[in-house]
This record gives sequence, C-alpha cells and structure tokens, in this order.
Amino acid sequence: MEDNLTVLGAEGLIRKIEFVRIIIQCLYSLGYSKSAYCLEIESGIRCRSAELELLESQILNGSWDDCISTLKSLEDLTDGTRASALFLVYKQYIMEFLKQGNDSLALSILQKEISTSGLDRGKVQKLASSILSLKEIKLCSMNDRAQEPRKNLLMELENLLPPPYILPERRLQNLVEAAVTSQIDCCMYHNSSDAVSLYGDHCCNGDQLPTETIQILTDHKNEVWFIQFSHNGEYLASSSCDRTAIIWKVLEDGKVSLKHILQSHKNPVSFVAWSPDDTKLLTCGNAEVVKLWDVETVPTRKRAFACGTAMGLR
Repeated sequence: MEDNLTVLGAEGLIRKIEFVRIIIQCLYSLGYSKSAYCLEIESGIRCRSAELELLESQILNGSWDDCISTLKSLEDLTDGTRASALFLVYKQYIMEFLKQGNDSLALSILQKEISTSGLDRGKVQKLASSILSLKEIKLCSMNDRAQEPRKNLLMELENLLPPPYILPERRLQNLVEAAVTSQIDCCMYHNSSDAVSLYGDHCCNGDQLPTETIQILTDHKNEVWFIQFSHNGEYLASSSCDRTAIIWKVLEDGKVSLKHILQSHKNPVSFVAWSPDDTKLLTCGNAEVVKLWDVETVPTRKRAFACGTAMGLR
C-alpha cells in the first residue's frame, strides 16, 4: 500500500496516492478497465475508497446497524452531511421492516434511533407519516426485491459523501482542462479556437496577429470613437466624433467597402451595437439619444430613444 505522505512534483504539492487514484478513475471512465485493474493491483491503491466498499457491502447485505456505525465513524464529514446520510440509511432500514410486515420494529427504530439522533424534525415527521401509509404493503421476498432500493440508496450516498470517500466525476480531465485554461488565459497572443496540445506548455506567437496595413478608411471626418463587427462577420460599424456612424460591408478578400453613412445625430456618436440577427444597428449619441437603423434599407432612422433609455440599451 502506498504511503499517504509520499508526494510528487518539484514543489511537492501532489500526493502520490491521490494522483494514482484519479489516474485509475480516468482509465475506468475511458473504458480501459483491464489497465485500471492492473494499476490498482500493482500500486495497491483502489479507485473506490475502503470506506465506500465497506458501506456497499453492508448496505447490499442489509447490515443496517453496522452501516450506521460506519457512517458515524467517518471523519471529515460535516454534521449536515452525516445527518443526511444517516437519514437515508434509517429510511431504507424502516422501509424494509414495513415491507416485511414488521411494523413494531420499524416504529421502534423511529422512536429509539431517529428521534434521538438529532436529524431534521421535518424529515422525521414525514417518515413517520409514511409508516402509517405503508402498513398495508404486502409481504415480499427481500432476497430479490430489496436489492434495487439498496442499490439506489448506495447511489444516493455516493452523491452525498465528499472526497476522499468519493472521487468527483472526471476529476483528472477537469484538472487538466483547468491547467490548459490557465495557460490560455496567460497567453498574450492567443487567438485560436483549436484544441490545445498537451505535449507542451501553450503559447501563441505574434506571427498569428496581422501586422500589415491592407486598407485605410478615410470616410470619417474626425476621431473614430468605437467600432464593432456584426455577429456574422459580414459588416463593420464605426462611430465618430463627426456625428456620424458608418456601416461597412466586409468583402471576401478581407477589405471593406462603404455601405451606409448614418447621419442625423446632433452630437458625436459614442457607441454602436448590433441586434442579435444583425439586421438592425443602434447608434448612441453622446449625451443625446439612441437611434435604431435598418441595415439593409436606405439609412432612415426607424426609432429614437431618450438618452436615459439609451443607457439601458448599451
């Protein structure tokens, strides 16, 4: 069995037993069950914790008193988590007695165990009500029919118990993805949507950025204050201190041609915004109004909003 104190990495920040355990989990999730099992045997580390395997055995065998003792002995559980887990077990314990027609034992557990265990009073009252409604349940063979609800109970506990008793799903994938995301966030020149290679640290170079001027737009007569491409990339809108906005058509070669000059603002145009379908454009006059334009038709103002309303639309 691996020493719990053994660490990996130059900084000694990774516990070896945890590292190997999530590798085993990843192998199982990818369908490499034989490899995962071989790694468990070779390392002496199990993907599932010893506590969970013990609980599974006790639940499937109906050893409820032992199961309750195990839950009470687990460390690192908050009071709320422990109480919720115990309630689930007590509930299944009582339900099985009810299905066997043994109402007195079910009631005894409710009175002696649950009522004195500090569990949520509302849940206890609801469980007590269910005892009364289930008195008419017919006797059944517990060998076959009990297994399904016991398996469901085990699944509920797996969703409830925290690490290290249960590993979060896809833990290794999530850790690697977080590391890659962190590298992308730190990449000064990142501009690619392609998958990032895991074979090296990610870093885009400046060669991917455009460095040559291919066109100079001179139709504005003063400073340009804001530009924005349409969502589909077919248009470019610009606004200027010259009190106009311009809609440009993006050509196949990457250059743009003038489509509409939007005039009628009395103040400089400080902001533009495209509608989700790119058929309309909002222009915002500085301390003035917001105007709505139809992109395809002759640039006639369709609607104007007061400046106070305009701020909400930005």
